[in-house]
Amino acid sequence: MDQFEQTDRRGTDSGATQAHKISTESVVKDAEAGDLDAMYELATQFHSGIERSTRRTWLRRAAEAGHVGARNELGLLKDAEAGNADAMYELWRLAHPWMDFADSKRWLTQAAEAGHGAAMHALGTEYYKGDIMNHRARIWWERAATAGNTDAMFDLAGLEKRHFHLSHKAEHVRAAEAWWQRAADAGHPRSMEMIGDCNRDRHDREAAVVWWSRAADAGVFSAMKKLALDAEGHDDRDGATKWRHRAADAGDCTAMDELARDAEEHGDRDGAVEWWRRGADAGNCDAMYELGLHAEANGDHDGAVEWWRRAADAGHVDAAYKLGRQSNAEIAEAAKKTEEAVEQLVYNLGRF
Repeated sequence: MDQFEQTDRRGTDSGATQAHKISTESVVKDAEAGDLDAMYELATQFHSGIERSTRRTWLRRAAEAGHVGARNELGLLKDAEAGNADAMYELWRLAHPWMDFADSKRWLTQAAEAGHGAAMHALGTEYYKGDIMNHRARIWWERAATAGNTDAMFDLAGLEKRHFHLSHKAEHVRAAEAWWQRAADAGHPRSMEMIGDCNRDRHDREAAVVWWSRAADAGVFSAMKKLALDAEGHDDRDGATKWRHRAADAGDCTAMDELARDAEEHGDRDGAVEWWRRGADAGNCDAMYELGLHAEANGDHDGAVEWWRRAADAGHVDAAYKLGRQSNAEIAEAAKKTEEAVEQLVYNLGRF
């Protein structure tokens, strides 16, 4: 069996819950009543119990009735059948259930064979699946790289690094760097970061900073962190703070946490709390936990419990432990008050 055929990346339409069945029935009812969005949903979403031929019928009915999305997909199908590689690739990328897995694979393969760079890279990725010895993955990635696909160059570099970890042959390190360099020169952000790492390993700080800066300018959070650490290592606190601010402003929760801890270390508790609040708003459970500790330190028991509950719900173990301790303390306090009340009652009865 072809390795590429062994797994359907989209999954199957099995195991629907009762609630999901009710939802599907409701969508079918709306579609039969003429709701175009419901027709399109039946064609493109994974509702169970609906045959592919029925999905195609709903897609065509929605398109004929004027649904833009349905018209676009049928237009893609028409273009793909006429030999348009972009349309073939897009049909594979959408992977909607009105099209079976064999059709999806066929369109991807045809697009790759027609020289579509992203399709060649995707086909190589489908073959790869973690197997560094899969020659078909390498062949398609190399074809994509030759066509200028920088993601393929990056993956080929990663492949060479994995070969190095197995063989410890320096030739694989050189090959990896060559692929990263090609991709970086063509504007691939992660490859810019990796070239920065290569220069750092050669103790060429100036070149490393240049490449990390290019990657950071392209939005790579980890490159910003490396620049912050580099500045810190050279006693440039302002430079480190600048890069952490850039990462945090771009939404990086780790940078927010680092800025909070830096502010706290320098006595700026309000600044630390502000960064933790931003981190918590972005879903960082560590920040939620720290806000709970801050509330506890300020005597805000209810606030502490609320933050720890949010953190625990997000999977923070220490927050869950704190909640457990709070619950135990509350039980112990209630038991103590009950005991005192009983003792008072006994005393009062004794007086009579």
